[in-house]
This record gives sequence, structure tokens and C-alpha cells, in this order.
Amino acid sequence: MTPILTARDFLNTLPKVSNYISLPNQLKADPKRLRREFLEIATDPKERFDFRTRSLMLPSLHSEELDVCTSSEVVEALMTAFKKEFPSEKLDSIASKMRSEDCHPDGFLAYLFCIAFAKLGPANTQESIHAVQKALKGTSLEATLTKHLETIKRKRNS
Repeated sequence: MTPILTARDFLNTLPKVSNYISLPNQLKADPKRLRREFLEIATDPKERFDFRTRSLMLPSLHSEELDVCTSSEVVEALMTAFKKEFPSEKLDSIASKMRSEDCHPDGFLAYLFCIAFAKLGPANTQESIHAVQKALKGTSLEATLTKHLETIKRKRNS
């Protein structure tokens, strides 16, 4: 019998190809529970940075397997966490920090939130998407974010 996958177990293993090959089927086995577990980690500022970043990416990358498209709770939880963690003053400080540095952890997290918003709930999250775009304007992530958002929009419209 295959052991039950938990989000934390997955995050504790080294990221390697073999882990990701079986991931879609493992996610489909219990999407609601896993969606909730990854979301809890992604939205908790006390979690390890690498756990948060991977947990923020997974719902976007595996939206079908996690039934994210049929769940408004994901976008709502992400929006609540984003607004709490990234008020406008913090986004402004990210912009100034990243203009003097290559990248900043807060800037990268804001970037990942923005990508998740664009993929999972673009109609309800435009204000936050624009806030992140403004914060990252003139930084090392601006061009990457712009291209990523254009790709998401193009795929959605095709």
C-alpha cells in the first residue's frame, strides 16, 4: 500500500524529477486535503521560505489535480494572506529594496502571489496584481513578471 502523501512530506523531500512524475496522481487521490495543506503552508509567514514558495507554485501548476478551479476558497485565502502580509507600505518598501538589490525574499513571494492570482482568479484579483506590478517596476523581476502575466493571459484567451 502506498503511503498517504502530505504536503509537508512532499516539501521535506528533495526536489527531484522522480518526485514530480508521480505527483499528479498523488494529488488527485485527495485533492481537497492536499489543497488545504499546501494553502496553509503558502499563506503562513512563519513557514520556511522554500516551503512557502513551492506551496505557492503548486496550486497554479497543478490546478486540475487539486481541483483549484472549482474552489473559490483558494483565491480567497491567498487574497486574505496577501493583504495581511503585503499592505501598500510593505509593497513600497519592496520596490525600494529591490532597486538596490538583485532580488529580495518579500519581492519574490509577492511575485508568486501575483502569478497565482493571475492563474487562479484573475477577475477578482486585479487590484493586487496591479499592486505587485507597481512594486516590482524597475526591479530585476519586472520583465519576468510582465512576460509571465502575458503568457497566462494568452493561454487563458486561446
